[in-house]
Amino acid sequence: SVAATAFCAPQRQPEPQTIGAPGADTSPKPLWYPQFQVDFNETMGLFFFQARTRGKWWYDAVAGVEVIDRVNGQGDRYCGSIHPFTPTPCRHLVTQGNRYLIFPELKQCCLCCVAAQGCGILSRRWLDDAEFLGTTHLYGKEVYKWNKRGMQDNFYYTTADEDQLPVELYQVPNDRQTLDTSTFTPEGITPDLIEVPRYCKPKCPLTSVCTFLRVGGNSAHGKESIQEPF
Repeated sequence: SVAATAFCAPQRQPEPQTIGAPGADTSPKPLWYPQFQVDFNETMGLFFFQARTRGKWWYDAVAGVEVIDRVNGQGDRYCGSIHPFTPTPCRHLVTQGNRYLIFPELKQCCLCCVAAQGCGILSRRWLDDAEFLGTTHLYGKEVYKWNKRGMQDNFYYTTADEDQLPVELYQVPNDRQTLDTSTFTPEGITPDLIEVPRYCKPKCPLTSVCTFLRVGGNSAHGKESIQEPF
């Protein structure tokens, strides 16, 4: 089953208001760790559909690998395009430039797309041109807030200190990923997590989002990643 440490989901709060924004010369630059592991709670919605799940995110830019586990993949736009009516765990595995979608309980796996189509790991530099919006409060914590504009507003929050532990990614209005800072560790990925199952197929189903990515690619983040807050 999908590895994910359960923790209580925080109560959803209204979008916080900024209480102070330093001048341009003193604004902190967003920090994105080259390696980390963190548990999360996630709320995803589209029109009248809403899904909540929990999971774990492993990121390792040093090794060029990334793993994202969700206890229920229905709400994820990629996993959910393969099993929209089945609540089942789903894993995004990115290794050697390939993005696989794995459904461990169903013993199913397929290659979604590759780095040349925009499906590599999330770039360490994805926040380079993010706009700093100041200091505010979220879930009882003082946090820094940035906006990385893509096809929508994408708010990124960290603890308001030099460590800048990730607190939340909010892809307005349909995906809120709340990260549990108490589980955050700046560590890489163990080799057992990046093994591709023997039963993995060379292509995901024609009706999945992966088909669009294979045909049209994804230019929102260069040729690096689809797992981005855009």
